[in-house]
Amino acid sequence: MSTGDVRVFGLVTPTHVIEDIAMDVPHGREVVIPADKAARSRDLYKAIGQKCVFKLPDLPPPVHTAPAGHVRDDLLQERNRHLEARNKLLEEEVTQLRASLGAALAQRDQFDAIMKAIGSVKAPFGMVGMGSGQQTPVQCSDVADGSAPQFIPGEIAPKDAEVRIDRVSQEADSGSVSDATAKLRQMRKGGNG
Repeated sequence: MSTGDVRVFGLVTPTHVIEDIAMDVPHGREVVIPADKAARSRDLYKAIGQKCVFKLPDLPPPVHTAPAGHVRDDLLQERNRHLEARNKLLEEEVTQLRASLGAALAQRDQFDAIMKAIGSVKAPFGMVGMGSGQQTPVQCSDVADGSAPQFIPGEIAPKDAEVRIDRVSQEADSGSVSDATAKLRQMRKGGNG
């Protein structure tokens, strides 16, 4: 079918004849009348007006599709743009991971330095670090010298324990220091005198 052709549908039984162009339009059938015949026929438009035939709407113009190679090129370009964007995101992620790795390595170096410093100090449980991973036993006299601990926790005694301090108080007969000293000596010896 070319541009300008007229499509008609037969409404009269058994057929309607368009006399000036000598074309039959059967009932219930579509007939395409070529453009040159439709342009010179008066009977065609008379049949349409009398509802012997029905003029079908013109077909939409054909859609021009791009050649397959052009569509494929567009798809490839779109795919390349997508891959470039993804590649850029991956490069940013790699940069962040490298920065994190550098920070972790710096922390590991600090940790190694701290461990080396700890290794040169006496280790707990009677071992001394030599810095090379070897440890040597320490003598008990180095760890405990027999002196009392400097701090005794308050929770060492039971809570229900009673503490009672008996105090003997006496008033001095005289205000002299020597009398008080003599009485103190007597108290220490066990006398109350």
